[in-house]
Order: sequence, then structure tokens, then C-alpha cells
Amino acid sequence: MNEFKQLEFDKVKNCIAGLAESDITKKFISTVNPCTKKDVIETKLKTFAEFKEFIDEYSAVSCERLVDIRDMFKHLIFNFEELSRIYYSLKMANEFKTKIRMIDDENYFKNIISISKSITLLIDLERRFTEIFNEKGEILDCASSKLETIRRKKTKLETVSLVL
Repeated sequence: MNEFKQLEFDKVKNCIAGLAESDITKKFISTVNPCTKKDVIETKLKTFAEFKEFIDEYSAVSCERLVDIRDMFKHLIFNFEELSRIYYSLKMANEFKTKIRMIDDENYFKNIISISKSITLLIDLERRFTEIFNEKGEILDCASSKLETIRRKKTKLETVSLVL
């Protein structure tokens, strides 16, 4: 372990973390430890190279807004910021899975195809989010038929009161 101190392994990790697009990636980089098992190193390098090539070739979605949302599900009431985090993580996962499905040769990106098998496409949930909220977090009239009716009646009442 002294060799890693001499190589300033922690400084290297900090430099790499500084290049990361998302907080979840920075957090992951901080957990990286030296490995001396050749097969593990080769598999991880191959997977990393596949991801890089996949991103370059398929213009994969940016991971900048990706966050670890698992802790958020300890409670069932979310503010808009939390819902936004869930939405952007969901959107990224949907885009990733959709683009992975476009690959004809399963051996081409073997490692990341294997990883993608644990991702469930939730296109309807992503679409529903955009039908309910605008970018500011305001609930849209079309979020539900009852809400739309209530807001329409309110607008009519406001118009009538202006006339009177």
C-alpha cells in the first residue's frame, strides 16, 4: 500500500473526480481502490472502453444530471427538485436502454449490454412527468381532467368578475 502513497493515488483519484460530469460519478471515483487481479482489471477496462466507444458512436445521453436516487425512496413525498432528479435519471436510463437496443451485434458491446439487462424501460413514466410539470415545476392544467376543469372555471369566474 506504501507504493500507492508514493504514486499519490489519492491525488490521481481527485484529478479524475474533477473531470467527472456527475456527483454520482465523483462519489464512485472516491471509492475506487487499487486492484492487483489482472482479470478484474481487464474486465473493468474493457467495460470502460465499451462505454466510451458507445457514447462516442451513439451520442449517448450526458450523465451530468445523473444522481443516486435510491435514498430518496425512503419517503414517499417528494418536492419538485427531488422529482426532477428522479425524472432526469429515469430519462437517462431510458435513453441508454433504447440506444443499447439499437445494437445488432450482441458481442460488440458485450459488457454494457449485460449491464443494461437490469434496466427496465419506463417510457410512459417519463412521458407522464412531462405531461404533469413544466420546467419551472408548475403543475400543468392537463395534469388531470379535474384540474383542467377547475382552472377553466376559475378563469371564467375571474373574467366575469372583471366584467362586473
